Amino acid sequence: MTREEIKKGLISYLDSIKWGIGEYHEVFGSLINMLSLPEKDEWISVSERERLPEQYKEVIVTDIETSDTYLSRYIGNGYWECDNGLFKNRIIAWQPKPKPYKAEKGCKE
Repeated sequence: MTREEIKKGLISYLDSIKWGIGEYHEVFGSLINMLSLPEKDEWISVSERERLPEQYKEVIVTDIETSDTYLSRYIGNGYWECDNGLFKNRIIAWQPKPKPYKAEKGCKE
């Protein structure tokens, strides 16, 4: 069973009981949010056209010519904008940027 199937099943189950789960409501909400996040280092091939990032949204990409990873924006029609130029057919995979670090409340840095 995939993460997406688990998430859909959990949402369906919670909808069927009208989320009437008291103290567990927050736990289930957090679990659904967690299942919505990509797995660590989940690279998405640019050949999966239906999964390309939103236009102009900054993401992490892998360059086939250099094997480097860096920040880029998908422009459309196969073009990617990076600090070092505009590329077509060089970017082979992408993934969302991780969320910035935030210290927990009450924790000292």
